[in-house]
Amino acid sequence: MTDVVDPGRDAKSLGIDEDKYVAYELFDGTRYKIYPGMSKSNGKEGYYLKIAVDYVPTPKKTPINDSKDEKKETKAQKAESEVSTKELEFKARQLNDRLSPWVFAVSRWNAQAFATDPQELMEKKSEKKSTTQKDRPNKKKG
Repeated sequence: MTDVVDPGRDAKSLGIDEDKYVAYELFDGTRYKIYPGMSKSNGKEGYYLKIAVDYVPTPKKTPINDSKDEKKETKAQKAESEVSTKELEFKARQLNDRLSPWVFAVSRWNAQAFATDPQELMEKKSEKKSTTQKDRPNKKKG
């Protein structure tokens, strides 16, 4: 990131569309949404990113065994999990409060390297002919 934009400036004027974003979800449930944008002013292009953070709880696994020890352990784990979930939600809100008001200016190279289309991540098949033994030059040691 090269700079931040005046927070009073409207993100839409910078080409940022709130409906188009790339989401990165971590294993703990924290989700980062990146909103890319590009605008032109005075013949110059500017590239921007807006970031939002939230928390998406991960689905809970249920124990296979129904023994009393398992249930006791599960209750303790459930209580710990609730605390952990609340902490993660709180941290995500704090991070969102810090990052979401800002729009970050980025370099052209960084903006173009940022993949917003999943097809850009796919490797294209090459249509090269595979050479057979007959097609290869004959190299003999002499």
